[in-house]
Amino acid sequence: MFAGTTRVHRYPGVVSDSESGSAAAPKGDGAQSVNADESLIPEGTRPDALAQEAAKRGLVRDVGLYTIYRIALVVVLAAILYAIGRMVTDQMPVIVAVLFAIVIALPVSMVTARGLRRRITGHAAVLGEARRDRRDAFRKRLQGRVD
Repeated sequence: MFAGTTRVHRYPGVVSDSESGSAAAPKGDGAQSVNADESLIPEGTRPDALAQEAAKRGLVRDVGLYTIYRIALVVVLAAILYAIGRMVTDQMPVIVAVLFAIVIALPVSMVTARGLRRRITGHAAVLGEARRDRRDAFRKRLQGRVD
């Protein structure tokens, strides 16, 4: 790429600097810029390493939140379905309510947790870009080319 240009990824909010080839932390949805204050960057630490570390922490946090959200949604839907089933008939197996809740929770969570899923995708894109950059650099070293 040309010097001084930025590459926009297909994932929302992810932009990388073409000179370093590293992806920056996703923008928006409450994410903070890693390079906002140079005095916060420890000596000897590369900014792209900080962005990757922030993406790892954000990915773990957001996947955990999404998992807890999905489990809670299944529990709430199962309770609602069980209560409705008990009002209609005296015999309502809990397993039936739970299975229906799992099926219903998938599309509901896709709509209601859209922002959280986008943040997860953005963090994963940052880490994937960094992994591709490391892989490409390793291949160049194996071929004897050094840039």
